Amino acid sequence: MQAGVTWYNQDVGPTRGRPTDAVPVARLPMGRKSRKRDRMNGGGDEGNEAGGDGGMAEVIRLVLSPSRAARWQRLEEEYERLQRCSGEAGVLWLTASRMQAEQWRLRRGKREQEQIRDLQSFADALVQHHAGGFAELSEGDRRQWVWAALQQCQSSLHYYRRVWDKRGFVERLAGTVAELEEAGITPPLWEETLPNLAGGASQALQELALLYREYDRRRRQAQAMSQAQRQFQAADLWYQNCREPFASLRGVVVTGYVELPRSAAMLLEALAESGIEVWGETPQLQQGPGLDYHGWSLLPAEKVRAIPLSASSSVPPASPPAQLRLIEAAGALGEARLIARQVRHWLDQGVPAERILLATRDCQGRLAELYDEAAHEYAVPLAVDRRLPLIRHPAVGFFLLALRVAARHWRFRDVTALLRHSYFRPVWDETDERRYAAEAFLRQLGIPRGRRALENAIRYWTEQAQKILQESEPQVSPAKAENESQTSAKISRENFPHSSAEDSDEEGSPSQRLPELALQCQDFWRELFRHYDAVGIGNQKTAVSEEEAELAAAEVAESAEGEAGPTEPEVSLVRSEGELLARLRGFAESLGLRPEVLDADEKVVVELLWQSLAGGLQRQRVQKWAELAAFVERVATLREYTPLANSQTAGAVRLVEAEEAAGLDCDCLVLLNLAEGTWPRLNRRETLLADGQRQRLRQAGLPLETAEQRFASEQLLFTALTTAPRQELVLSYAAFDANGESLLPAAFVQQWREQLDPQALAVLQQKMLLDGYWTQKPLSAAEQRVQYAHAWARGQKAERRSYPAVTAEIEQALERARLMVEARWARPDYTPYDGRLQHPAALRLIQQLFDGQCLFNPTALETYLSCPFRFFAQHVLGLQKLPDPAEEIEHTRRGVVLHEALARFHRELAEQGQDRELVLALAAEAAEAAARRGKAGNAAENERDTARAAEGNEAELPWVRRLAALIAEEVERQLPQGHSRLVREIWRWEGVRLQRYARRYWRQWRQLMGRCHKAGLVPQPVAFEEGFGTRERDCQVEAAGLTVRVSGRIDRVDQDLAGSGIWIIDYKTGRGSGYTAAEVERLERLQLPVYALAWEKLCQGAESPPVRGLIYWFVTGSGPKIMWPPGRRQQPADEGNQNWERFRERTVQRLRQVVTAIRQGCFPLAPRERECTRFCPFATMCRISQSRGRKQQRWEWLLWPEGTTGPEHSSPAEGQRRN
Repeated sequence: MQAGVTWYNQDVGPTRGRPTDAVPVARLPMGRKSRKRDRMNGGGDEGNEAGGDGGMAEVIRLVLSPSRAARWQRLEEEYERLQRCSGEAGVLWLTASRMQAEQWRLRRGKREQEQIRDLQSFADALVQHHAGGFAELSEGDRRQWVWAALQQCQSSLHYYRRVWDKRGFVERLAGTVAELEEAGITPPLWEETLPNLAGGASQALQELALLYREYDRRRRQAQAMSQAQRQFQAADLWYQNCREPFASLRGVVVTGYVELPRSAAMLLEALAESGIEVWGETPQLQQGPGLDYHGWSLLPAEKVRAIPLSASSSVPPASPPAQLRLIEAAGALGEARLIARQVRHWLDQGVPAERILLATRDCQGRLAELYDEAAHEYAVPLAVDRRLPLIRHPAVGFFLLALRVAARHWRFRDVTALLRHSYFRPVWDETDERRYAAEAFLRQLGIPRGRRALENAIRYWTEQAQKILQESEPQVSPAKAENESQTSAKISRENFPHSSAEDSDEEGSPSQRLPELALQCQDFWRELFRHYDAVGIGNQKTAVSEEEAELAAAEVAESAEGEAGPTEPEVSLVRSEGELLARLRGFAESLGLRPEVLDADEKVVVELLWQSLAGGLQRQRVQKWAELAAFVERVATLREYTPLANSQTAGAVRLVEAEEAAGLDCDCLVLLNLAEGTWPRLNRRETLLADGQRQRLRQAGLPLETAEQRFASEQLLFTALTTAPRQELVLSYAAFDANGESLLPAAFVQQWREQLDPQALAVLQQKMLLDGYWTQKPLSAAEQRVQYAHAWARGQKAERRSYPAVTAEIEQALERARLMVEARWARPDYTPYDGRLQHPAALRLIQQLFDGQCLFNPTALETYLSCPFRFFAQHVLGLQKLPDPAEEIEHTRRGVVLHEALARFHRELAEQGQDRELVLALAAEAAEAAARRGKAGNAAENERDTARAAEGNEAELPWVRRLAALIAEEVERQLPQGHSRLVREIWRWEGVRLQRYARRYWRQWRQLMGRCHKAGLVPQPVAFEEGFGTRERDCQVEAAGLTVRVSGRIDRVDQDLAGSGIWIIDYKTGRGSGYTAAEVERLERLQLPVYALAWEKLCQGAESPPVRGLIYWFVTGSGPKIMWPPGRRQQPADEGNQNWERFRERTVQRLRQVVTAIRQGCFPLAPRERECTRFCPFATMCRISQSRGRKQQRWEWLLWPEGTTGPEHSSPAEGQRRN
């Protein structure tokens, strides 16, 4: 056994001596004080450096110089000398990475392809030859086994019991395990060292030992080894004289290591002690007078002979590159774009892409994706050697989404995301038509979640559709259907607009489209449910959250109530892990992950997913959808893949990590992302060990790095990188945030800048992303298009030949954009770009849509008067917002209940002959109350008033109770069909709240009677829910030769008992603050005026009193509110009739104006309300903020047809104020 030899055993780690059962003794790396010793043996005596004397066979010769070119030239000389002495087959050139080996092969030529390899492949070949097959331990495997160890040991964890299942803890634990493996610290060595700690081992370190041992057990079962472990085992095999296939090896040259890892040091030491001549090189950092540091200090001093190159060497010492640049960018995006511009500039100058390097501390995260996008924008070929979690691939994300649909009880957002996913290509729907119908059905249905509720709804609405189709008359055209029941059966956008009980501004209620959609998509849903059932996962009886547990309980209760529900499919449950995997694979292929539709990259990723799941299912059994989704998500998060698109390095700029770049030869180097905290990085990775714990463990004999050691290594690496490029060096960092505030660079960057001559450093600073965007030379297609358009905007049309990316089509598009901007924001009148259509084809379509058979709804007409452009978007283009359903009740359903209950209440009074009696009683009560208020009351009179009020309350109780009962009946009638039991229970509770409005309505009616009594009127309800606009009750308004067909439903009509007039009443269930009499007087609200016209049309041929008033009745709010006539003074009958005649003529003329403007394609962007964007669903598309105040023309003038006289002209300033 030779002194200084360290052996490695997988059970105990590095050991002294050749026997594998020797006691483990870990050698400490040399501390910083040892590193600062005098220069190593050998000084500058270069005469005896060459191998030849036997005494130097066990010494590693290390060439030291700040100049990498000088070191490489010296090693090439020694490499050629060794080849002359031992033959080409007896000498190897080993590099630190595979990429460096490829570069050296290109440099040395094809003749030496077999002799140049990376050190890891050398170790792998040795282990493979003698120890058999092994599995490479990836970061994903390590995280997966760490997670399995945590699950196994969770009951024994006390210190980490609150964080063991957090993803951040798993990452830190995996980093700790990786650090221990790289240092050669095995679980037995760790456990043996803990008792030797000063003050004893903490509970955290003891639990870490438990987890490390369980992890290592799983790793050994899989026969997996990390790169460091394979190098340790290769050193052990070499010591045991197991040297095939390298038995003829006589010399080794090692390059590319700035900091030599412990495992590589062990392997090189084994090679040197066997008599092989080993040469290496590393940069040298001067830390003070006579104090030099190099990165191979893990080797014992007696095993290293340092060969510093003197200044008289043929190659001059290192010097900074010829050009130095510093980029201070605006955020990460600005930095990526500026670097891409710089690389594009180098490529245009003729620098080969292979000679350009981008280096960063970590190229495995989001940073690589950002630079990939920037490189694509500037046509820069970029190769990134990175690994991504499987869950980041969209195909895996789609499969996980499909599992979550069932695991989360078929939530609306999950199901719609599945239906819209680009990977969703079901085998049973090749045309996608039924898929679109299924999504439309789901949105119209409004069910937030629950498969059982969805199945019930599909069955219910399919049955309703079949009934409607059987009852509908086949000769009725769907586009011109006029009967309401027929319109419900046959929905068509051409039948515009459709009236409903609520006069909703929506184009048809959801229930009118659901039957048709249910018929279209019922087969689609049936197939989808069948494929989910075919997986064989049992029905989920428990939920993953309290909210989902309530839903599951509701579904079970619904089934117990005996409600009709779908029959559970008879699908056998899985009996083995292999059967489950096969079913999952068939399930994924049926949804869209079929091999014939996937590309090469997708096939590799999907196959890797199945392999990962196969290994995991052998160790874990899943029985529920939630467990399966969680298991797949965990596996996809821990397992990694390499994107094929970014792995091709030939002819491409390479984005590598800083340690890799230090050993690569390049002409131009960019050190990017040098923000504060990146240099120095005192921890190689995130771990659970604090620096104080590291110090204690080092004192106990474990070779762990401390922050002090890492600082020196970081200095050496940064120095090596700044002297690496031959021509140009660029340092870059995000110097400004999104608000333009300054950010600090890394500490090493600031020191490097201070040491340079300010004249030698060119600084490019960009505070905002647009800085220099208009003036700098365009290097990408986007920049060419933007600068070309910017020149046009400033009236300086440039030559298209100078901008190759600007095609003829782009130039035509820019010309159209210029015309649009000029017409929309430079002209005072409305143009086609503001919604005033003028194209003949567009006008023909408008006239066909709103022809003489079109039914105009008053609410839609009010929308036009409020904002013509909103009318265009909603009723011409058919756009609508797509809100996600929630566990709540639609507001329209509440209104339907109150409308129907009040109508039934007054009809019952009329049928029983009590309506007139009740009205007279209320009128008498109002008169008595008015008389009492006219007297000066005393205490006794006040007591009598109180007693009368109590008697009145007692008298009103039967009527209030009856109205409340009718509301309860309507609540049951309007019970949501096809929804979950939870929604129906919410609706029943809403019904309890609606019953409270019965007493409020009664008192509101009494107050109205009191107000009418002052005018000598006694109104009595005579008509309820009177619909018009259907074939039997067609309503046409004639206006100067123009016929306008209107439709709607009048909630209530009251008539004075003396026959002097009628009142048109419309119930509202919202607030009354947005309704004013002035708006009705100006005919900005047309609902009540149109209802009044319609009532006159309906009463033609019969005696009908004139209209005396128009009333909005806010049932849940402030009660009846008189909209017309304006003012509080009640007008005499003759004067009121004349006012109504004038108001009617104005209403007819307004209808003519609006309908004519609509048919002429006049939809200007001119909202009446200035704060319209707060409530408008189309606020994101109209851009009213840029257009407001630019038009001097009053949009009301456009309501008048061409050739007619409009309203009195007002000044442009007044028109602008109104807009």
